[in-house]
Parts: sequence; structure tokens; C-alpha cells
Amino acid sequence: MDPGSGGTTVTGIREAIAVNGRNHGLQALAAAFVVTLLAVAVLAWRATDTASAFRASAAVTSVARTVTVDAVIVARKATTAEYAGVCFSDAGGRAVDFPLQQDVHLTSAAVPLQAKGTLAAGRYTFAVCVRVGAAWTSLGAAGHIDVKDDAVPRTVSTALTAQQEPLSATMAPTLTSTSTGGASPVPAVVPTSSGQGASATATASVDAALPVGDLPGWHQVLAEDFTAPVAEGAFPGRRYRDQWFTYDGFTNPSGTPLYDTKNVTSVHDGLLDVRVREEDGAARGAGIVALLNGDGTWGGRVYGRYSVRVRFDATPEWGAAILLWSDRNEWHDGEIDFAEGGTDATIGAYNHRLDDPTQNDLAVQTKARWSDWHVATVEWEASGVTFLMDGKVTGHTTTSPSEPLHLVLQTIRTSAPLSGRTGHLQVDWIAAWEPV
Repeated sequence: MDPGSGGTTVTGIREAIAVNGRNHGLQALAAAFVVTLLAVAVLAWRATDTASAFRASAAVTSVARTVTVDAVIVARKATTAEYAGVCFSDAGGRAVDFPLQQDVHLTSAAVPLQAKGTLAAGRYTFAVCVRVGAAWTSLGAAGHIDVKDDAVPRTVSTALTAQQEPLSATMAPTLTSTSTGGASPVPAVVPTSSGQGASATATASVDAALPVGDLPGWHQVLAEDFTAPVAEGAFPGRRYRDQWFTYDGFTNPSGTPLYDTKNVTSVHDGLLDVRVREEDGAARGAGIVALLNGDGTWGGRVYGRYSVRVRFDATPEWGAAILLWSDRNEWHDGEIDFAEGGTDATIGAYNHRLDDPTQNDLAVQTKARWSDWHVATVEWEASGVTFLMDGKVTGHTTTSPSEPLHLVLQTIRTSAPLSGRTGHLQVDWIAAWEPV
């Protein structure tokens, strides 16, 4: 939600997910019906199928050699899989590396698993797979997908079934970080501390250092670790003025807070620090825009990868949004919030619909809390938008804006009554890349 967008507050966004017109109500009803059918199917399976310990399904999408998987596993009895995800083999039957999740707790509730990687052009066989007790098992039905160099999306889905069998030795992952069958070098194992697929809570495994340099497919255009101090009331100052622009002197469309960025923002101890507070009867917050050209001129990018290491004191009346917003201040150009929510809640991520931006095309709620340090990342590509929290994929959609957007950090007011509370939004570093 950008302060100049006329968008909704955090509460408004949540309400937009739940209720927003008759058509959305019908969609919600249909979704509830599908969930009910799934629940009935799971109950029937538990009662009648004694041979299968799991049910699983997967949807695999390929766009220009980028492959995204969304899988679901349901376990008859709670168990922890050493590894879980979707395994691939090439046309010759050889296993290829693809990201898996580690130490996944499987239960009778559907556990989502998501991953993204790059494969060489070719035809692949895939199946949901788990390793329990050092034995690999293939779950559900196998599928086949063609990976090509063009930008045409291809999606293949398998039904939720109880079929399972030992995974063939040639298809079992080698759990290395290099390719054995034409895949680009992507991690073969993606650790997860939560065991719940996409959601993440721990920060211990997250590299706290500012990432510097190009990444495969990405050229770095920003690497800011806030080493030069600036006193509160003087930001951005000479050191940061060519890289950062501030909102000052106007309010969020909801009427609060007043954007008083210069007077609430400082840089000290290697941190960007926004001290939200109430002063002279007004809630005072900040809006900070990245100027990626590096010379103080306005202008975002079409597509990019953005990462922010951030935390926010638990201050119930306040929230934050780290987002990509239209250069033209046109909501229909797109809005991608890759870290948003009230500070007394967990961090969410939202990709707004282009035809109706009051609705979300994708809404993700992680288990990461604002009061802890976390790295929020978005990969915005022509093929879609991918959210990551602490290095793990939390959501993906093929709906992608195609107009220039810029990075905004803003504090938002989640409730109107003034209580006098003060809180600190702290940013350790910010990095950005453009596609090559």
C-alpha cells in the first residue's frame, strides 16, 4: 500500500481478501467447497485405504527454463520427512537437482511445499517425493512437463491420490549443489526450520551480511548497508540524497500517519532507524523511496529482485509495508507488497490484481514476526512474482506487472486512537538487482 495510492490499510487488505463484492464471495464459496471436498476425500481415505501412508499432488509450471512447483502432502500419521518436495528426472531417466525442503513435519492437514529452480530445455518426469528413514518414496501420480527456452507458461498438475511406491534409484536426488542432469547449479536442499513448507520463523540460518555482487540472472544495482551516520531530523542528508527520497508533509490516504520522514529517521550503528511516535497530536511516520539510478533522479524498474533485512518493535498501533509501487502513481500498474502487516502480527506478502487492485492475486501469511530480524525478498519477473522469507519461497504467482515500479519503505497506522507509544522500524541493509 503506497501512501499516494489511495490503497487500503493493512486491515483493509485483510478485509479485501475476505469480502469484496459478490464475485469475490462466489469465489470464496467455491474455494470453501473445494476445501470441503478435499476434507471429505481425506476422511474417506483414512477410513478405507490402509496401505498408503500419504496422499500427494503437485502442480509444476515452466516458463523459459524457470520451473516452479507447488505440492501438497497429507500424512495418515504425523511423521517428519528428512527431505520432501518434487523430484525430477530427465528424458534419459537420470535424476536432476531441484530444491527440496529438509526436516518437514507431515500431518493429516495438507502441508504445502513450494520451490523454484532452473532446468535445461527438455522433457522431464516429476513426482512428489519424501525421504523417511533413509528411504525415498514417490507419492501420488507422476507427471511429465516440457521445459523450453520460450516464455510460454506450461503447467502440468497431478491429482491428489494415495498412490505411493519406492522412488527409482535413478530418480532419487543426490542431494548435491551441482547438476547431474542438465539443471543449473541451484541448491539441492533448502532447509526449513518450521517444517511447514513455505512458512518460516527462524533467523539463525539467514546470512546477516549484505549480499554484494551479481546473482545468476541478476545484475546488482543497489547494495546499501547504512554505514554513514545521519542524525534524526537530517535524513537523507548529503550521504544518502542521491539514493533515497522521502515522503514529507502529507498523510496516508487513511488520514494517518503524517509522513514526517526527515524528523523521524536517522542512521546509526549501521542501521536505518525510523522512530514512529505521536507528537503535537499527530501520529508521525515515514515513507522512503529508493532511487536506483544513483544520481538522485526519479525512476524505478520493470522487473527486479529486492531484499531487505528488517525488524520492527511490537507496537500495536503501527505496521509497515515494504513494497514496489507505480512510478506513475497508478494503482492498476501494479502493487507488490513483499513485507506488510501490523507489528503485533506476522509478516504477510501480497500481489495485487492488475484488473482490480482492491483485490489480491496472491496473499501469503508467514510465521515470521516483525520483532525478529528477517530477510524479505521478492523476485519480480515477466513470468511471475515470487515471495521469499529468510531465503525460502513462501508464494508464487504468474500474474506479473509490466510497468515501472519503485521500492518504497513505509510505516503505516493500523488503528486510529493515539496511545503515545513509540516504536522503531530498523533496516540493516537493502539490496536490489535488475534482470540481465
